[in-house]
Amino acid sequence: MSVHLFDGALAGLPAEAPLLAAVTLRLIQDSERERFDEELRIKHYLKNATAVGRVLRYVAEYRGQWVALVVFSSPAFHIKLRDQWLHWSPRQVKERRHLIAQNSRFLVLAAPGRWPNLASRVLKLACERLPQDWQEHFGYPVQVVETFVDPQRFRGTCYQAAAGRRWARPRGLNGVGRTFIPTPSIRRSCGYGPWASGPWNKVRAPELPPALVDPQGPLPPACPVATARLGSLWECFYRGPTDPRKPRGVRHKLAGFLTLVALAVAAGCKGPHAIAEFARSLNHASAAGLRCRPRPGKPGQL
Repeated sequence: MSVHLFDGALAGLPAEAPLLAAVTLRLIQDSERERFDEELRIKHYLKNATAVGRVLRYVAEYRGQWVALVVFSSPAFHIKLRDQWLHWSPRQVKERRHLIAQNSRFLVLAAPGRWPNLASRVLKLACERLPQDWQEHFGYPVQVVETFVDPQRFRGTCYQAAAGRRWARPRGLNGVGRTFIPTPSIRRSCGYGPWASGPWNKVRAPELPPALVDPQGPLPPACPVATARLGSLWECFYRGPTDPRKPRGVRHKLAGFLTLVALAVAAGCKGPHAIAEFARSLNHASAAGLRCRPRPGKPGQL
């Protein structure tokens, strides 16, 4: 869902060989953000320039003339085929997801028929500098790049030509904020790591090298009780103390709150802040097992 080859013409561009040799790539300046977003809103088929999480925006130029726009952002939360291919457990997905950058937008402004290799050239330039730029901005070098291609519009050839590696052809994913839900349409999920075989070994290793650990700090401890058994634990507290609170304004049942605190303490949390972080880290199934109500307007958050 990222790539779009704009069917337009740019004046003053040479033949393909000299263009590919001279094209350069750089991060945009703050003063160029409005123009950058406007180009995406008008010329990219998604008509949306929004990117979420950690974001880097690049422009490819030929003698100062913009020929392509590239956006990298934080990755999708969960992609089953991707996580299986990387050999990640559910816990490792949370701990290592920051090592993935998503190519969320890619707009080639030059007409593709005349310069068919421009897209793959720009991608190659972007991926060569992306790890260092990510290190400078966010404190660690990104190791894997993912993207989505709509096969009804494109075949993703530019990604494969830029040392790409296809994962599979799964059921479609329709982006809704940071949550992805199945749709009847078909999408192709593509992923690639353009830095030889080394990064795969690093991100798949049992323990991450210190340089790749998320600088925001370690995740809260994992839930010490299997999701399938949370219901019985909740029942124990439900049959226990009587809730002394007045019904008005109560968001969570006392049994769910007590079960959550017990789980957090058993996992090693100390203090209310650690317990709160533990609660926010629970997945949908665990939250449902505790009969916790999601926060209004923010599904998945207690």
